[in-house]
Amino acid sequence: MNKDKIHYGIVKFYNTGRNYGFIIERGTTMEYFVCMTSLIDHIKAGSEVSFELKDDPKGTMAIKVKLINNETLKIRNNGSKYNKTE
Repeated sequence: MNKDKIHYGIVKFYNTGRNYGFIIERGTTMEYFVCMTSLIDHIKAGSEVSFELKDDPKGTMAIKVKLINNETLKIRNNGSKYNKTE
């Protein structure tokens, strides 16, 4: 596993109340934990994302998670608090 490269995947689950979830890496069955502090963009289940990996005492986790394609604009223009144009 190359932790220095950008990985791509789909958000399997994200709980906004508890601020954590899991991402399944594209082309593999690998699943990575993600928490709110590792997010660049607001995500939801089914979001396509890019991310990097970091070793954590509990295992490898996704960091620098951001949306790919046009989903970023759709979510930001929907009145989200993550709208950087406000």
